[in-house]
Amino acid sequence: MKKTMALILGLALIISMAGCGKAAAETKANSSGKEVAVTAVAAENEDYFVWDGNAITGLSESGLKQTELVIPDKCETVNEYACAENPILEKLSFANPDTTIGGGAFYNSPVLSSVVLPANLVIMTDAFSMTAITAIVIPDSVKTISYGAFQLCYKLASVTLGEGVEEIGTDAFGDNKSIKEINFPASLKTIGERAFSGCASLTTITFAEGLEEIGEDAFSPCTSLTSIKLPEGLTILGNGAFSVSPYITEVFLPATLENIPAGTFSNIDGLNVYVKEGSWADIHFEEYSAKDYATEKAMFIKNYY
Repeated sequence: MKKTMALILGLALIISMAGCGKAAAETKANSSGKEVAVTAVAAENEDYFVWDGNAITGLSESGLKQTELVIPDKCETVNEYACAENPILEKLSFANPDTTIGGGAFYNSPVLSSVVLPANLVIMTDAFSMTAITAIVIPDSVKTISYGAFQLCYKLASVTLGEGVEEIGTDAFGDNKSIKEINFPASLKTIGERAFSGCASLTTITFAEGLEEIGEDAFSPCTSLTSIKLPEGLTILGNGAFSVSPYITEVFLPATLENIPAGTFSNIDGLNVYVKEGSWADIHFEEYSAKDYATEKAMFIKNYY
């Protein structure tokens, strides 16, 4: 009897161990409407990926069924568009802190909402544009956030920029409707053209001294902005940088500005402009102030601070 019970218990243990570690499965419709099996638990599994040496070039058949992926420690780079247009991927992380991410690598993955970036990433490419990311933390190692990096991420509400970011590229966060606040680090030197264009919920921008250039239409239109204080050290302000943001009531201009194009604050009536006495912005106030077409008088109000 004891031998029989021991045999039964042994068989039960073997069966339970055989099932251990297997993720619960479900089915979801892919982009063609076909039901496919997907797993709900992540694993660092090299078999989920197509490899060229230590580079990921795509997802395997099993990888395409995962809702959560961990890019393995073996991976040195995820190639351009390698995992793009994935209809079921929801979460992503990286085991190797030195992995680089190619342009468009996870582009247009419509339910990808959670991403933890490699800790030593240097260049943030446009790998995650048109995804459902809700929050992103840019590591301190990142120097450049490239063209279109997080463009058209409509659910992106929280952006934390690392203390090493020096450049934010053209369209980097363009047309993101959920961002309400952005704090720029002291390391930042350049904000590119249209970098935050169309961020309709953006209400608070905190600039740090060290910023040198804001590109054309960088914050145009941002229809929830009401106040702007630009930092000392800023020398270049692109045409249309804050145009078509009609609820801005006040802007503080630094003494270091060397030119302000006429269209920088266009379509903003009755703007209170605060300048440093004797600065370029003070002396050339009439040149960039909106004009009343009937009287040719400045429609902006100059103040000193």
